[in-house]
Amino acid sequence: MHQSKSLASAALAFLFFIHFGKAFASDAMQNHCEGIFSAKAEKSFSEGELTPKDIWSPNGQFSIKATTKTISMQKNGEQDFPLNVLVNPALMEVVWNNNSQGFAINLSDGGLVGTWEPKLFTIGPGDVPVEVDLRAILDQASKKYLRCSPEEEANWGVLTWLRGDILVAAEVPPHSSCKNMGQFFGFRVSLKSKKVIEVFSEKTLRTKWKEVLECRFY
Repeated sequence: MHQSKSLASAALAFLFFIHFGKAFASDAMQNHCEGIFSAKAEKSFSEGELTPKDIWSPNGQFSIKATTKTISMQKNGEQDFPLNVLVNPALMEVVWNNNSQGFAINLSDGGLVGTWEPKLFTIGPGDVPVEVDLRAILDQASKKYLRCSPEEEANWGVLTWLRGDILVAAEVPPHSSCKNMGQFFGFRVSLKSKKVIEVFSEKTLRTKWKEVLECRFY
């Protein structure tokens, strides 16, 4: 009997270690990540201090400038174009296109769990940022991959730009109402046709695109 109690105690201690050890490791990793969803991203605020910083385009012409209340795109540090984007200092990141002709802002409207939604912009005539409605494209495409009851929305994050396309990750909400909670899928979206043109499983996402994945995936 004594031996059984000892084994039971040891088992509970082991489970405690596994559960909280993972949580501590996850928190530690979050604190050392450059981005949240995307390894190509840069956070809009300094870690811990929540001090805003400018996120410059690769060509050095444009920057995304945030305060604790507003966010805008600036051209050459002068012209200011306000963006209709919620500011959530600790939970937002910017992913610039390599050609500096577009950017995405991944952000949560709540906490770390979500809901996460990217705001996508291309640089239009006169170097004015033009928003692309990703929700209309992605919500419909992702419905059959979320096994949730009642129905829920995916957490979304732009991972990288692929010439005229973008690679977006969809995370099944980590809620008990979803049978496949926490599972990821990848969607390649054509910005020309405004359609999803390719879908990747989580396994493919983690192998083919592992270099663009950040802390959200670990």
